[in-house]
Amino acid sequence: MTASAVTLVFKDGRPAEQIHSYILTRTTLYVRDQHHRDIPIDQLDLAATQRLNHDAAVDFQTPPGLRSN
Repeated sequence: MTASAVTLVFKDGRPAEQIHSYILTRTTLYVRDQHHRDIPIDQLDLAATQRLNHDAAVDFQTPPGLRSN
């Protein structure tokens, strides 16, 4: 896959994680990389995730109306 990896920042302080294939809804981030799993949105620091990816020129967009805090 040629797309840049998206970096996820978690609220609980665990290390940031990079993923390539995902589906994002208002409640869940469905990771579809080699190991499929579901991450509840409330576990992510969306503002930090958006900022980090923006600074790295990686496109990470949240669904309309989803708060990033």
